[in-house]
Amino acid sequence: MVQMTEDMPCLSDGKPDYDVIRDMANTCSGCLQPLCATLGGIVAQEALIALTNTFTPIQQWLHFDAREVIPRYEVTPEEFATRGDRYDSLRICIGETNLQRLVDVNSFMVGCGAIGCEVLKNIALMGVSRKGKFTVTDNDVIERTNLTNQLLFRERDIKQPKSTTARKSAVELNPQVNIEAHQNKASN
Repeated sequence: MVQMTEDMPCLSDGKPDYDVIRDMANTCSGCLQPLCATLGGIVAQEALIALTNTFTPIQQWLHFDAREVIPRYEVTPEEFATRGDRYDSLRICIGETNLQRLVDVNSFMVGCGAIGCEVLKNIALMGVSRKGKFTVTDNDVIERTNLTNQLLFRERDIKQPKSTTARKSAVELNPQVNIEAHQNKASN
């Protein structure tokens, strides 16, 4: 792999960036859910643009990295070793230590709209707050127009509270997460 990079773009001194090579080699079989969701959204949008011929598609390269989530402390191979559970693909990217930090998170979110549903979906898929608590509040109810952009809701959920329904859907994705739903209005 190092030899393959000899002809690739380099640092200003003309040598390959071995840190980038190492990071790519170590994490290439992993999956960071929020990045997958972002890339999936871009691909879906571009597919619709191509099918409908209504807008101009992206005519450039898109480079996005999240190397800051890769541990920079001294780690052993066991830090990234698979354990045969649903979190292996995330562990490969961020390591066991950071995965355990996510497990212990206590957090509070206001709103279960389009962005809130996406956040809750990612929280559930990554196993955040399995030992901690993720609290969400939204005093709104689900309307038919919400069904097109809030993927945790279904037609049977119309007129139901957004927060409790989103919590229920997220827990169906991952029963291990600890999500508490409230229907309080957040105001000053």
